[in-house]
Amino acid sequence: MQPYKKYLLKKPDYVIDLTVTLKSMAKMTHMSGGIMTGEESDESKGNSSSNIEWNLPKDDEMNADSIPDTVKWILKDNSTGKDLHNNTITMKLGDVKKIRFYNDPNSAHPMQHPIHIHGLHFLVLSQDGKGNNNLGWKDTVLVPIGSTVDILLIADNPGLWSFHCHIAEHRGAGMESVIKVI
Repeated sequence: MQPYKKYLLKKPDYVIDLTVTLKSMAKMTHMSGGIMTGEESDESKGNSSSNIEWNLPKDDEMNADSIPDTVKWILKDNSTGKDLHNNTITMKLGDVKKIRFYNDPNSAHPMQHPIHIHGLHFLVLSQDGKGNNNLGWKDTVLVPIGSTVDILLIADNPGLWSFHCHIAEHRGAGMESVIKVI
């Protein structure tokens, strides 16, 4: 942890919001109550404190309606407001960047997102401001609902590298981007 301790208090180089927009409410017949509006308590979803969404039988129809025609999952650059889906983050070979992921609990459908980065590795520095004492190189990190996760990305492999939510439906509906290391 010692060589990376200085990054704990460093301002993030990138803040990326994990969120969703509804494209067509008419097609989303099962998303008007509870989970989609964030009105359902964690206890009623079968989980009291972990902020992990559980797919219960009553959610099957709602999840079937969550398709690219009805929702757009987003990796949003917090500083510009741009959806990163058609935008590239460019880094120089050897860069060390602190990236903050924030999982918006007030989105239309709050749920956890496992964020995966191809071709590069990172350390999870902290979650919700609490330092991580169990450092190990990762390529995926779970960002719970309402949480902020800070990672330290090492740009040590030149190329174009996809990063995305590892939930296939989310990636397919826009929650992916590219990191270009030059």
